[in-house]
Amino acid sequence: MAEIFGLDFGTTNTLAAVVGAGEAIPLTDGEGRSHPSVIQYRGSERIVGKQAKLHLNEQKGDAPDVVRSPKSFLGKGENIHVGGVSREPREVATDILSFVRKEAQDHDANRDLGSDFDEAVMTIPVNMDGRGRRELRKAAADAGIRTWQFVHEPLAALYGYLREMPDWQRQITELEGKLILVFDWGGGTLDLTLCRIVGGTVVQLQNRGDNLVGGDLFDDRLRHLARQRHEEKYGLGSAEPQVGAAAQLLDRCEIAKQTLSEAMTAEVFVPNYLAASDESSHLSVEIEREDVEGLCLDLVNQGLGNIDLLLAQAQVDEKAIEMVLTTGAWSRCR
Repeated sequence: MAEIFGLDFGTTNTLAAVVGAGEAIPLTDGEGRSHPSVIQYRGSERIVGKQAKLHLNEQKGDAPDVVRSPKSFLGKGENIHVGGVSREPREVATDILSFVRKEAQDHDANRDLGSDFDEAVMTIPVNMDGRGRRELRKAAADAGIRTWQFVHEPLAALYGYLREMPDWQRQITELEGKLILVFDWGGGTLDLTLCRIVGGTVVQLQNRGDNLVGGDLFDDRLRHLARQRHEEKYGLGSAEPQVGAAAQLLDRCEIAKQTLSEAMTAEVFVPNYLAASDESSHLSVEIEREDVEGLCLDLVNQGLGNIDLLLAQAQVDEKAIEMVLTTGAWSRCR
């Protein structure tokens, strides 16, 4: 039997994991990826994950039927208007969590363990307040998941990092009394936590969150650049992409961003981007690493500036930090 499930209901993606035989196993989709935190309401039908994400940019008029990142609405006291219906954020979150729970139950690794996925440790941003936590707990309960405990996302990342080491107990002993900074830069938020190992336990000393520099903003800016270069290449002015093409472009830009972590250039290609009979129908542009650096320098500086603010609040000199752990999707893009 599994000890307990872990659930990361992210702003951009959601991932479940299970502990079996002392090993944490991610319960991903059929392609080994997490589930996009996107849902489409089509009448009584609810489409969640990558299929809903494909329709994200097909929205026309004043009644969109796709919701992206419902987690960001939790605790804000505002409903989400989707498909002509006003829905509570908790309700939308429940629909996504229900889908992820069903996928986790059907996953090969879980079938071997035979668990119902009826309780989980859930990760949350460091700046999620009490109202947001209550709504998330209720959303999980309505999806059939009892929240065993909330854990701050960067703290969970640190714990997972340490436990994956061959001799993790020795590693914790060596870090006794030392300061550790966790820099968790995801698609929706940047979370920082300053920790110290005390008596073999990870203790949080200071936290700081920033939801204005998430990695999704980088992707949006990169998509705008690719679109602009395509229009300039063919003298198109402002060209409206075909239905679904904008979502494909965003996906290709995300891949290009990851490619530029290792390479100096990356191609962004979207076939049949425009309804045209000439070469302009296909979007094909080259993006260089310096393009991304220039586009996102202000976001990077704001994100890194949060470290100085965190250390100032904790009254800690940066030289006192013994270990820095970077995690999150955007932190892997160097």
